[in-house]
Amino acid sequence: MTEHWAISRGANEALGWTTGRCSQGGIILRPAAVGLCGTDRDIMAGTRSDSAAILGHEVVGEVVSLGGSSASLVLGSLVIVGSVNPVDQDDIIGHSRPGALQHCLSLSSGFESVILPVPSGLDPLLAVLAEPLASALYAWEAMDAACAVASRLAILGGGSMGLLLATVARIRGQAATVVTSAARGPWLVEQGCLDVAEWTSIDEARDETLDGAFDGVFVCSRRSDADRSATLASRLVAPGGAIDFVSAWPDGPPEASAIRRENACGQPSTPAFAAITLGTKTIRATGHRGVARRHLERALILLSTYPGQFQRLVSRILAPREFVSLPPERRWPAYGTKTVVSIRRQ
Repeated sequence: MTEHWAISRGANEALGWTTGRCSQGGIILRPAAVGLCGTDRDIMAGTRSDSAAILGHEVVGEVVSLGGSSASLVLGSLVIVGSVNPVDQDDIIGHSRPGALQHCLSLSSGFESVILPVPSGLDPLLAVLAEPLASALYAWEAMDAACAVASRLAILGGGSMGLLLATVARIRGQAATVVTSAARGPWLVEQGCLDVAEWTSIDEARDETLDGAFDGVFVCSRRSDADRSATLASRLVAPGGAIDFVSAWPDGPPEASAIRRENACGQPSTPAFAAITLGTKTIRATGHRGVARRHLERALILLSTYPGQFQRLVSRILAPREFVSLPPERRWPAYGTKTVVSIRRQ
C-alpha cells in the first residue's frame, strides 16, 4: 500500500483534497496529465448517476507496476488508456470506478488491450486528447456505416467532442457544420478552432429552411441538453439519414440507447445501426460506448501528425491544487475548450 492524494467530489459540486492509500492490485499508473470534459461536469452537477467519487477518464500516466499483467508494457513508460473496460462496458474509469485525478490509478487486467505507449516526441499534455479523439474516430466509423450518402453533415455541440469531430472532418476533407451558440461560434473562430464557414448558430439551425438539410447529424451535447439536441437533430436530418448519438439520449426511444451498447469497444467491427422513427421521419440511429485499440492507435497517429490542429483545442492547463481551488463557475468557463490538469506541475 502506498500513501497517495486524490481529488474527490462531494455535494453541491464541491471538490476536496484527500489523502489515503492506493491499492496495489492490478496495473498501476501514476497519472501525469488528466483531461476534463463535459461528462465530468455533468457528474459533478448531478445530471448523471455515475458513482465514482474521483473523476477523470482521459489520462496519460506512467506505468509503475504491472501487477502480474501479461501486457507488453514497460515500467516507467508513459501510456494512454481507453476509459471503458473492453470486457465489461459498465466498468468505466472516472464513472463507475475511481478516476485519474489521484496519485495512482489501479486498473484491472481487462484494460490491457486499451493501454498504449505514448509515441516519442508527443507532448503528454497533447496525448491526453488521445482517448476523446479515439471516441471521435469511433463516431466517424459509426457514421460511415450508417450513412449511405454523407455529402453534408452537422455536429450539434461546440464543446471539446464537437471540435474533435470537426477537426477529424477537416483532416478527412469532409464538409461538416458545427451548431453552437451565437456567442461561442465567433470565439471558436477567433481561437482558430473553426473557420467562419464551419459553424452556424443554434437559432439559425432551427430555421425551417434547414429542415432535412443534412445527410447525417452527430449529437454531442451535455446531458441536460439531450432532449433539445435530439429534437433539433431529428429536424436537421434528411429522411433515411443518420443520427450518431455520441452522447446519450436517456429519455429517447429505447433503440437509441440500445444501439450505443451494441457498439462497444470496437465490436462489432462494422458498427451497427437501427432504424427508428422520429416524428414523420425514419432514420438510422447509431452510437457507441468505449473505444478499441485501433481507435487509440489512429488517435495517436493523428496527434503526432497534426499537433497544431489539436493543440488549439487545449485552452487551459492547471496544477491539481489550482483546479481544486477554483469555484464551480470557473472550473467550466463559458469560453474555453479542453482543460487539462497537469499533475507534474504541482
